[in-house]
Amino acid sequence: APAWPQSVNNSFPPGHYAAVAASSIKWIYGAVGAVAVVDPARVLAAAYAPVAANWALPLTRALGSNLVMVAGCIGALQLFTQAGLAASPPAEALTLGLLAAAAFRVLHLAMHKPLFNPTFWAADLGLALVAALFFAWRAAAAASAKAAAPGPTAGMSPLLPGKTALATAYGLLAILFAVGAVSGTVLSFELGLLWPTFMRHAGPVIGMPFSLEGFAFFLEAIFLGIWLYGWDRVSPLIHWLSGVAVLVSGTASGVFVVMANAWMNTPAGFSIVGGEIRDVNVWAAMLNPAAPTQVTHMAIAAFQAVAFAVAAIHAWVLLRQPGQGFHQRAFAIALGVAIVSGVLQPISGDFSAKQIARNQPAKLAAAEAHWETRAAAPLSIGGWPDEVAETTSWALEIPYGLSFLAHGDPNAAVTGLKDIPKQDRPPVAVVHVAFQAMVGMGMYMAAVALAAAVLWRRRKRVPLDPWLLKALVVAGPMGMLSVQAGWVVTEVGRQPWVIHGFLRTADAVTPMPYLIVPFLTFTLLYLVLAVVVVLLMKRQVFASPGLAATDKAQGGATATDRGDA
Repeated sequence: APAWPQSVNNSFPPGHYAAVAASSIKWIYGAVGAVAVVDPARVLAAAYAPVAANWALPLTRALGSNLVMVAGCIGALQLFTQAGLAASPPAEALTLGLLAAAAFRVLHLAMHKPLFNPTFWAADLGLALVAALFFAWRAAAAASAKAAAPGPTAGMSPLLPGKTALATAYGLLAILFAVGAVSGTVLSFELGLLWPTFMRHAGPVIGMPFSLEGFAFFLEAIFLGIWLYGWDRVSPLIHWLSGVAVLVSGTASGVFVVMANAWMNTPAGFSIVGGEIRDVNVWAAMLNPAAPTQVTHMAIAAFQAVAFAVAAIHAWVLLRQPGQGFHQRAFAIALGVAIVSGVLQPISGDFSAKQIARNQPAKLAAAEAHWETRAAAPLSIGGWPDEVAETTSWALEIPYGLSFLAHGDPNAAVTGLKDIPKQDRPPVAVVHVAFQAMVGMGMYMAAVALAAAVLWRRRKRVPLDPWLLKALVVAGPMGMLSVQAGWVVTEVGRQPWVIHGFLRTADAVTPMPYLIVPFLTFTLLYLVLAVVVVLLMKRQVFASPGLAATDKAQGGATATDRGDA
């Protein structure tokens, strides 16, 4: 294992968590380093065996990625120490965890061959998981301690309500960003391990949006560090602008990934020569026919899901503890985003449906369980499709609705599933149920958003009526659930294609046996991450400061501002 400078461990007081983290990482990398010495030696000893050519290069790259991560961790900790930031709450530890996870993520994506050696990917994945969980936990603990510290006006940012109140958002950002980094590492493994044929064909096309996503990710990490730890070290304007940069770069990261997925739905920007993708035009590929509507729909959905979830949490607290100033402020911000996104989302969904009708008629027909090609097609609400009898039972039909939804013309013809070969149809029941769930939850959230907007406009203040708070609590999980349902429609509705019209899913998946092992491993990983994230977020949110007394002293909102006062 690489030497660990003694100055790192000696830079912190005895018992300081960063010293513990440094010691832990040193031992973890000691184990990884030992494997890095033994395993390549074993493989290189069989240099003349046929398998050696396939294993030697990936193993060498894996060893290099380990060394780079170690050097990056040491360098980051030294820089924080020299800059006098050793006492800054979770700055050093969180930076190490994010750097380790992000560095491996980018380095792995740069590898041309999948890493088949289970020892290495298990060690690296385990390292990223341990680092992210440990550092996220320390970040949450430090943020909670800061939130509970006396003196709410001490160290306030002039452009923000107060550092104590924002400590909750500070901790949540740290938790989600750290866990997002390690979950992204898993995704990079899955592309190489599970979909080698897909990557062979699609790599030259989706490489550009994935590369741009990497740049956006690092910009987000840089400016997030400034926003989290630059309270008293940069000007208020720079501090606020760094938060804006996090918003822009984080959104851009999602946009580039969705562009790649949109290309899978409507592939463009290339020619096929001998069954291979050639003459790639990356800009035409990124700006494929599905990209504008799919990117817009998903971007709004991301804001909508988070806004309704956050609003629901604070609404639940306000129902139990009316007048909590911190929760009123947070609720007002979340509700504002929820109103805008909740109203815009059905509009973007309409544009998305028209795009799907033009480019993926089988997906739209499955989503609506529409069997017969006909003009003036009705819109089906609910119902259960029978793929054998090719009928849909118990559906409520709205005359002319589907024709208008798909083409903007109530008399337009809509392609039915019976005109699509059975081998090219997606699983109708799954797509239809997921589509109905997505639309139903979306319409409920839109109705709640409109009601809140009307009350807010009439009263000129944030509505805190109990019935509205309860409706928002019910809507809280719907944003996340509708996002999952929407992705089921997108991915299952594209079947049996992984690249629509070009490469079938059955031809793209890996032929390797024993996939149950990584499947169970990744499933366990995500379950652990889910439990940890829920526990950390619960601790962070419900341990947030109550600022009602501070609000009264500052002339802020109190319980008398309730809508039913």
